[in-house]
Amino acid sequence: MDKPKVLLSLPNMGSSHVANSAAVESMMLTDDRVRLHVVRSSAIPVENNLNQVIKQFLAGDWDYWINLDDDQAPLGNPIDLVFLDKDLVGLPTPVFKHDQGEGENPFYWNVYSWDEQQQIHRPHQAKKEDGALQEVDAVGSGCWVVARRVLEAIKQPMLRRYDDDGIVTMGGDLSFCSKARAAGFKVYAHYDYACRHFKTVDLYELLRLLLRAREGKL
Repeated sequence: MDKPKVLLSLPNMGSSHVANSAAVESMMLTDDRVRLHVVRSSAIPVENNLNQVIKQFLAGDWDYWINLDDDQAPLGNPIDLVFLDKDLVGLPTPVFKHDQGEGENPFYWNVYSWDEQQQIHRPHQAKKEDGALQEVDAVGSGCWVVARRVLEAIKQPMLRRYDDDGIVTMGGDLSFCSKARAAGFKVYAHYDYACRHFKTVDLYELLRLLLRAREGKL
């Protein structure tokens, strides 16, 4: 049987975290289950960057697209997920939002459920009894695996959505997931394949949150 052909895109702005580079090196040098081709791209904004990658993907004969942002480091090998042959699988990445409302947890995974009443995405509430691989409504593109059939079916895949005032209501990756689901594809998150997420943080803000948690106010 022929090995799956995988395009691994590494969008960046000229640098990447050392853990990200180590993960990429491991996939390139030690995993021979697939035929892997790596592309590095730095176009802006990010939706333009990824749309260019997708155009390049479709011009070739690759079977799967793996995207890995420069501030991500997967704890498991994303290539494993190629062999699940799912439409789209996201590798959950922790997100920190310090301006959450009173009593709300500022940490969550970039995995989402659609709130039909409010017309917004909310953090997915994973249930252990449902297993590690769970169908969801949307995932972030920081690290995901997408089958070719999905990319062939969606035009202008990575586009943000705006309201009448020009304010963003949905990011390009969540919009992509919405289009994929509307086209009959399924979106998954695999919680056994989490990612590290490297960000510059405000230590004062973290200390404040820890103190609030100690007081039972989070």
